[in-house]
Amino acid sequence: MASIAERGSMHAHVTMNLPRRERVALLRIPKGLSGKSWLTKAQDDEPLAAALLQVRKRGNQAPAIGALIDLGEPLPALLAASSMLHQGEAELLYPILDDRRDRLPELAIPILIWAQFQKQYKEAYGKYAGRIDVSSRYLGDHRFRAAELAWHIPHPAAYRDFPDLFGTAHRLYADVTTWTPVRTYCARHCPSEVATCTVVGAGLLVAPFAMQSPLERLIANDRYWASDRIESDLARATYDVSRVVPEKLGSLDGCFIEAMRATQSVFGTATSY
Repeated sequence: MASIAERGSMHAHVTMNLPRRERVALLRIPKGLSGKSWLTKAQDDEPLAAALLQVRKRGNQAPAIGALIDLGEPLPALLAASSMLHQGEAELLYPILDDRRDRLPELAIPILIWAQFQKQYKEAYGKYAGRIDVSSRYLGDHRFRAAELAWHIPHPAAYRDFPDLFGTAHRLYADVTTWTPVRTYCARHCPSEVATCTVVGAGLLVAPFAMQSPLERLIANDRYWASDRIESDLARATYDVSRVVPEKLGSLDGCFIEAMRATQSVFGTATSY
């Protein structure tokens, strides 16, 4: 419940018209004006809840990152790892990731390479060296480009100025696992343009991991993505496509925009709440 409460696209269709008190009573522990996260209660006897709370605290993230990976909840661990690298803290982070290489998902590879690069080259490039696409940009190793795209999804408007970038995304669209809900939507609504539709749709998500399960340990992504609610969640996790200026997309196929406009008219949009 704590994880769902933090994801507006998962509950706004139920809670947006509720009075504040009822919304707090539904999503949080009633206390004060805004309530408290259920994690504060669950941490008493659930190590996962304790790790999810700890990983948000600057200066003490590294042990919690390790605990989350060990407990089978890699995404919040990797998001925190990315935050640490933005702060130039590879020295603390890298041993945590390196010790768990056999438990890291493919999504973690760009983070691991970035941490290794920052640790190794901080003297040459500075404390904050590198970025998520360090393997392709700095090292010239494009084997992990699909995983990099999962982290940094170009906005569709960027493809007009960078056609090579569109070519890469178009070629790898089926290899980016986190784009699965968008691919499924496109296969249903734009079957003749699935690749282009997926690339455009992924670029309009409000966040790179907007379509992840709220908690993989309890609900696997595959199960969530196969659920009846996935299309409505996708609509609410996508920017309002009625605000997209077609001219900014250049010659990109407009099937996703047209299809999602109809879907959002039924289920709402990310900017509705």
